[in-house]
Amino acid sequence: MEAIPSRWKGWQEWYGQHDQFQHAHGPPPCARRKCRSRRHDRQAARFAPNGVEHQARSVPRCRARPNRSEFCVPPLSSWLHTRRQEGASCDRNQRQARYRRPLPQGLIPPVSTDPAHPQHAAHAAALTSRAHLSSLAPDRVPADLSIALAAARAAARAVQALGDPQLFAAGSVIDKGVAGPATVADIASQVAATITLRHAYGDSVRIVAEESLEEVEALGGDSLLALVATAVCAAGIDCDVTTARAALAGSADHGGTGTFWAIDPLDGTKGYLRGGQFAIAIALVVDGQPIVGVLGLPRLSAVGNGTDPVTGGAGVLAAAVAGGGAVQTPIDHWAPTRIDAYQWSMGDPLRLAGSVERGHSASESLESRAAALGVVEPVRVDSQAKYALVARGDADAYLRLSPTPDYRECLWDHAAGALVAVEAGCIVTDSRGIAMDFSTGRRLTQSQGVICAPPRLHAELVAALAPLVR
Repeated sequence: MEAIPSRWKGWQEWYGQHDQFQHAHGPPPCARRKCRSRRHDRQAARFAPNGVEHQARSVPRCRARPNRSEFCVPPLSSWLHTRRQEGASCDRNQRQARYRRPLPQGLIPPVSTDPAHPQHAAHAAALTSRAHLSSLAPDRVPADLSIALAAARAAARAVQALGDPQLFAAGSVIDKGVAGPATVADIASQVAATITLRHAYGDSVRIVAEESLEEVEALGGDSLLALVATAVCAAGIDCDVTTARAALAGSADHGGTGTFWAIDPLDGTKGYLRGGQFAIAIALVVDGQPIVGVLGLPRLSAVGNGTDPVTGGAGVLAAAVAGGGAVQTPIDHWAPTRIDAYQWSMGDPLRLAGSVERGHSASESLESRAAALGVVEPVRVDSQAKYALVARGDADAYLRLSPTPDYRECLWDHAAGALVAVEAGCIVTDSRGIAMDFSTGRRLTQSQGVICAPPRLHAELVAALAPLVR
C-alpha cells in the first residue's frame, strides 16, 4: 500500500484510527492513484487543511479505477452554477456536508433504526455531525447526553444540600459490611438522578444502580427516606417518601444486554466522608458498550491531580459520547473544553492513579511492577475521578487489580469513567488486556481488574503486570 503524502496529515488526524479506516475503505483518492495533472495535485494539497476531512476542488476520474466515481467531488464552480440556477444557498459548508464520507465502521457501536429507541439521539448526532463535543453549543448537545448531564447536576445538588457530612444526624451513615459504607447522600443522589431519567424516558426506563430499596428499608425505612426526600427537594425536584421509594424500586434492574442506564450515585463514599474526592457516575449502556458517560466531580478543580479537593460548590463534569470525544465542563453550565490523555514516553515519570484505600487493590504489588517502566509517582484519589485525571492528562495510568481472586468489579464503578477515558485517547481493559464486557449484569464477571492508559503505555503495563494476573 502506498504511503500517505504528508499533505494528508489533516485527513489522518480527523479519522484518528487511520489503519482501521484504510482496511475498510482504502486510502484517500490522491494516495492510491496518479492524477492526470499536476494542477489537480496542487489544488488538492491546498484544499486539505488540518482537522477537516478530504474535500478536493477537482477530482478527475481515476484511470486505474474508472468505476470509483463515488470518491469524486464535483468541481466547486459547477456546484455553484447549479445552486444558483436552482435559487438555493451557495454556502460551501452545505456542499462539504453532502460529500462527507461515513465514519469507519467499528468506531461506534450499532444503533437502533427506531427513532424512539433511547440511544438513537446520541448515536445519530455522533454519526451525522462528526463534531467533537467541545465544538457543540448547548442546543446542539445530543439529547441523551443532555439528560445525563441534567441527572448528574441534580444528584450533585442533592449531595451538596446535605452540607458537611461530618454534621449528619446520628444514623445517617449506614454500614453495609463488605460493600462499604453508604450515607443519606448516596441514596439522595440516586433518587435525584433516577427521577430525572424517569421524567425524560418514562417509568419503563431500565436503570442499574448501586443502592437498593431492600437495604434502605432494612436500615432506616421511612425515617431514612424522609431525610432523602428533604435533600432531593432542596435540589429542586419534587419528592416525598413515596416518590423516593418508587425511585429506588425502579433502579434495581440487573443489566445484561439491551439498553439501560448505569448509576453510581456516590462513588468513593469514604473519600466523601473524609473531605476527599467522590464522583457521581452515569452511563448509557447498549448491548455491553457504554455510549454516553458523565462523571460529576463536585470537588475536582479544572486543573490539577485532585489531591487538593475544592469546596464551596466548585467542580467539573467530565462527559463523553461514543465517537464524539471527551470534554470537561463546569458543573453548573455547558462550557466544554476538550480533554486528551497525555501520551507517555519511555523514560517519563509514571504518574500512577490509585485508590486512597489500600485495601481496594494490590497497590504495592502494582507499583513495584510498574517501577520497571520508570519512576512511579503515585496519585492517590478516591472514586472514578481517577479516570478523569488520566483522560485529561493529570495522571498517566489507572491500575486496579482484584483484591481477592474471586472478586469482580461492579458495572456502575467503571462504565462512565471508562468511556470518558477511551474518548480521550486511552485504552481501557481488564488486567489481562481483554476488553471490558459490560453485558454480564451487575458484576463484570468476565473481567479482572482494570488497566486504563494511553496506547503505548497500556501495552507496556499489560506486559509488566502479567506475572501478577491470576
